[in-house]
Amino acid sequence: MTRGRRCIHVPGAAMTLCALLLGGCAECRFPRIDPSGERLFAAPPEPASPHFKNEPGAPRPWDTVELLLVPRTTIAPVGSEVVLLAGVRGPDEYLRTNERVEWSIAPGGVGEFVDFDHGSCWDFWVGDFTRPHKVNSTLLVGSTSRRYIRLTRGTPTPADDVTVLRGQTWASVTSPVEGASHVTAYAPGVFGWEQRKQTATVYWIDAQWRFPPPAINPAGSRHVFTTMVMRRSNQSPCVGWRVLYTIVDGPPAGFAPSGAPTAEVDTDAAGWASVEIFQQQPSPGTNRVSIQVIRPPQAGGPSGTRLVVGSGFTSKTWSAPGLSLRKTGPAAGSVGAILTYRIEVANPGDMATEGVVVTDDVPDALSFMNSNPQGQLTGRTVQWQIGRLGPGERRAIEVNYRAERQGSVSTCAEAVAAGGLRAKQCVTTSISLAVPQAVPTPGAGCVGPAAAAPPLDVRILGPDRAYVGELVTFEIVITNRGATTATGIVIKDRYDPGLVHERLQSPIKRLLGEDLPAGQSKRIGVEFRVARAGRLCQTVEVTGNGGIVATAEACVTATERGGVGVTPAPTAPGPVAPGPTPPGPTPPAGPTGRVSLKVTGPQTGTVGQDVDFFIEVANDGFQPLTNLKVLADFDLALEPKAASQEKAGDEGEAIYWTIASLSLRETKKILVRCTCTKEAWRACIRVKATAVEAPMVSKEGCVAIRAAAAPSTSGLSMTVGTLTGSIAEGKELTYVIQVTNKGKTEDGQVVVKVTVPPEMIPSLLGTHGPTRANTQGQTIEFLPVERIAAGEMLTYRVRVQAKKAGDVRLKAQLTSRAQRQPIHEEARTTIIPGGQ
Repeated sequence: MTRGRRCIHVPGAAMTLCALLLGGCAECRFPRIDPSGERLFAAPPEPASPHFKNEPGAPRPWDTVELLLVPRTTIAPVGSEVVLLAGVRGPDEYLRTNERVEWSIAPGGVGEFVDFDHGSCWDFWVGDFTRPHKVNSTLLVGSTSRRYIRLTRGTPTPADDVTVLRGQTWASVTSPVEGASHVTAYAPGVFGWEQRKQTATVYWIDAQWRFPPPAINPAGSRHVFTTMVMRRSNQSPCVGWRVLYTIVDGPPAGFAPSGAPTAEVDTDAAGWASVEIFQQQPSPGTNRVSIQVIRPPQAGGPSGTRLVVGSGFTSKTWSAPGLSLRKTGPAAGSVGAILTYRIEVANPGDMATEGVVVTDDVPDALSFMNSNPQGQLTGRTVQWQIGRLGPGERRAIEVNYRAERQGSVSTCAEAVAAGGLRAKQCVTTSISLAVPQAVPTPGAGCVGPAAAAPPLDVRILGPDRAYVGELVTFEIVITNRGATTATGIVIKDRYDPGLVHERLQSPIKRLLGEDLPAGQSKRIGVEFRVARAGRLCQTVEVTGNGGIVATAEACVTATERGGVGVTPAPTAPGPVAPGPTPPGPTPPAGPTGRVSLKVTGPQTGTVGQDVDFFIEVANDGFQPLTNLKVLADFDLALEPKAASQEKAGDEGEAIYWTIASLSLRETKKILVRCTCTKEAWRACIRVKATAVEAPMVSKEGCVAIRAAAAPSTSGLSMTVGTLTGSIAEGKELTYVIQVTNKGKTEDGQVVVKVTVPPEMIPSLLGTHGPTRANTQGQTIEFLPVERIAAGEMLTYRVRVQAKKAGDVRLKAQLTSRAQRQPIHEEARTTIIPGGQ
């Protein structure tokens, strides 16, 4: 029994003693003897440092290292729902699943949690023992997901979807009032304290704004841009908010009064922030203006900060007239030859140019013969009064000179217009003296005096316009202006690759085959097929014995077939037998008056819609036309509403216009606007054109009229336009698309899709809108605009480059949450060939 008790008590005593020794009890310390004998007891030693446990301890390979939270800063309208994502990253840089994340909203702010990641019923079976739940409106508990999740927000469009990756969790927060929500995400499983929590801030604003639309004004004028800022909840004005305007690019311009490129203004009692833009030196071009809406600190309450809540762009286009001049002519000629020069004057600006006058100096080595149109010769200067040139309009002048003596001759043409506009270009021609040729007399043993080589004149007659795929015929007229017979005549024709001869390649070289007596002409026909669009030219060089040289150039403007009722451009008459030709330029035989008529318009329309037809009348003959009569008859489904030119009268159900005169190669256009009154698979406008000097021609333009679409619940409307209706090849042009909510309620998910015609190339630089643009080939689609308030306007700008001549249409399509049936609009543009 005792041994048993000893066995029981000894271990207990030992354990007690060990506990006392290990515990370091101060009362249980024993005295120590001083070996020196100076004192009986030695001082106790310093107490040992206590042993602490590190929390957390050393990182382990499987510990998570960081909590990731996005987005960190958000600006959202009151009443909306913002989704926050949190993920836990491991040391292998991958996101970890089944990690606990706690969400909280800081006290003193606004906002509350709405929804969160509820997880799956299978989470418990894979070791995730965190039960996701909402403790209260400002505290959530969640866990990082093992699945890929897409939050669709319940809307039909995917633009606002939020993707949740494996290893992430989410929570949504909202606020019915303005202020800031400071949301903290905390992951207790992350090793470092600095990495286990992150905070995101959501700024809630009760505001919406309307940016000013683009403006077009004359250069040197002033314009006021106004941005409207109002409450989203009750449409009351936001007073004291700031709007920052910045001129991004374009010609020199500034804001009043100092002319600085930036200006920041406060909204007034009506919620308007206005600024005036002006130019100190008038200059054409377009200024792009960036606009930022800034919430001042006081508007955000006690914890408010200065906050940029919205941004956008507008533009200011400074319109101005332009003036350009181009002169072409032969590079070489001979004494006595007729030299033909072509002068083209144009207005490349976007406003009409007034008071245009063209002058051409006549050098001493040349004599003025005639011109088309007829000019006024004063001394050694020929002058033409052009008058007014509309935007993009061009006029051509052909002037004929006779070469009087050899040498290098420079002729200069100059155009002046109102406002100090001026343009000038010169052409140099080398004139050679015909070399005498010794002609041995039969039976004579010596060579008698040689006669001077006779001068030759060459002209090319033919159309100046054609369509791709057509056959065009040119007539080369060679005239001997001298007093002796011309011999050994060789004709060489060089032509552009866009002109294709049936059997021969450029250059075509042939011997005339016969001598050309003095004063007579020889006509030769040459036929080409037009292979591509653009300005296609041929140069004919005629040489003969005795150093005879004469050249001429002719060009045809080729376009793709387009529009309704388009017919091939007329071609010149075929070869004509030679005959005596009086001095001066040789006209073609037979009737020379010819009218070219073209009618273009839309292919489809709807009942009640207005459609535009363009009637184009041109003089393609070889003499001016007078008293032209253009008569238009309409099917019952088309009711004429307006025209760009006042009608001269009526003939039954038809109307007609009169044109007093039409000079060579001049074109007149008449726009006729009609209303589609009823459905028709083919409704046409039939046009006839007659002149005193030319036979009648007729063409028609037709449109298929569909039933009107069912009325839409949306109040959205769209316009598509540009600054000018024409552009030269190689130049760039900007289309402006404006979407306006004319309804009384808000709409959303606004999508604008633009289709660029194949004759143009979309340009990424200069294309922008309220959302980012995605370009795929010839299609530009802007990301959806989430909301558009009643009365709000959205502006899109599409920049393109013209690459091929012709009449083209840029098409735009609009859809929205309420506008499921697309709205279609288009803009017509004429691309001028030759890069002029």
